[in-house]
Amino acid sequence: MQVNNNVQSPNFGMALKLQKGSKEALKKLPMETIEKLQKAGEDLKDTQFYHVEVADDLSAKITADKDAYFGLFPKLMSGHFAIKNGTTKEAGKMVPADHIIMIENDGGTIAGVARYIPHGETQPIFNAWGAVAPYNMVEDVPKLAKLAKILDTAAAEQYSKNLQKTINTNIEKEKVSKAVDEMFENFGV
Repeated sequence: MQVNNNVQSPNFGMALKLQKGSKEALKKLPMETIEKLQKAGEDLKDTQFYHVEVADDLSAKITADKDAYFGLFPKLMSGHFAIKNGTTKEAGKMVPADHIIMIENDGGTIAGVARYIPHGETQPIFNAWGAVAPYNMVEDVPKLAKLAKILDTAAAEQYSKNLQKTINTNIEKEKVSKAVDEMFENFGV
């Protein structure tokens, strides 16, 4: 297996991204960790919108294309769903937060994911966490890969729905236009 260094190319299928500066630090890790990274790279190879990135300092995070869908979604074929938002503290009390989703399966909540766009930036960043701790180190890449895959599946389904909606809207506009043209041919003055 091979872990691809896809820092330069944001193309389809480039879901595990290793920053150039991480190479020497990765060489110091045990083979078991490298094998997990390789597997995560293979698991993510077909994702379209979400990625996992390993930085120079071996921190890890989920990244996504600028317009990737992030929000609630019904149960996927994998059995995962996000039907509720997380909460954040505002004015001393906990309130629902649209930028936080709780990913669940039939066994309960498996993780929380929050989406942020830092001031002055255009690309979103994501914080992910499990029941005990945040997922933000190279050792967490398999967990981040699983979450990225779930988010990517939800984004792909939403993209398909939006595409179909656009197609249907365009078909409807064409029908209306044709009907108006015919009406003017028959009844126009």
